[in-house]
Amino acid sequence: MYQVCSSPRIENVLWSEHLPFQLTSDIACVLDGDWDLMATPNSPPPSTTHSAGSLPVAIGRYGDLIADYRSQYMVHEGRVPVNVIGRHVIWDTFRREILAYAEGEGGETYVPLTHVDLCSIPFWTGPERAELIKSNIKIHGATVLDIGAFWGYICEELEKAGHNCTAVEIDERNYYFMTRLRRAQQLSYRAILGDICDFVEKENTFDVVVAFAVFHHFIKREHRHRRLVSLLRKLKTKQMFFWAHNISDRRMSGAYRNYAPEEFVDFILKNAGLNRYELLDIIDGRPLYQLT
Repeated sequence: MYQVCSSPRIENVLWSEHLPFQLTSDIACVLDGDWDLMATPNSPPPSTTHSAGSLPVAIGRYGDLIADYRSQYMVHEGRVPVNVIGRHVIWDTFRREILAYAEGEGGETYVPLTHVDLCSIPFWTGPERAELIKSNIKIHGATVLDIGAFWGYICEELEKAGHNCTAVEIDERNYYFMTRLRRAQQLSYRAILGDICDFVEKENTFDVVVAFAVFHHFIKREHRHRRLVSLLRKLKTKQMFFWAHNISDRRMSGAYRNYAPEEFVDFILKNAGLNRYELLDIIDGRPLYQLT
């Protein structure tokens, strides 16, 4: 077991982005002070000694992983087990906000959290959707628009696969979590706070559009339904991934329209200038389609 006791300063190099971290324990001190360190120039690469034990890391104020390059650690099946020995108080506060959110949602978040200090939090919708998108995008370095991006998980995974992503989210709380998680993972996808209908007035051309359980929010009221028609007609895309909503959801009671999945697909094809669709899978009881 590692502990941070006498000093909050962790020697001496930040090189976390080079390692596939896997959290193995959650014993950590919470410390204040100015101890976030930048990478030391010309430092030797980290050791890859196969000795027993986990790599001790500290979590900086923004979620950066800080470790001593002289540490010894084991590598198991290409992964490095990590022991979190300390958290900056600012990061710890954010982490507790995530935990409180999950508790209010029955102990789970909507999507996986991939940061090493958050990945043990349960989630109800796994990585299957992101994997299906990655395996079906044919353009290398595609421009991707994620409508209703929530906490940015899809953009995070697609950026790692080499695509250029834009995440649009209208909810301020979701946007807050998204931008904090993006910084913690040192990602660069664009995060936009605002209404997607306003956004496409300025920018409407993307290789790929992702719409996961978001379009049904438009069909609850007639005026919003008209806005969805306008949105679809303005979008210029070669490929769309559409995850349908649950038509029996009580929140759809009394909706202006409540399209069944294939009926919704036909509606999108008609208005988005696309002409083919394929059912990719049923995930959490809802069909995921590819429209081209």
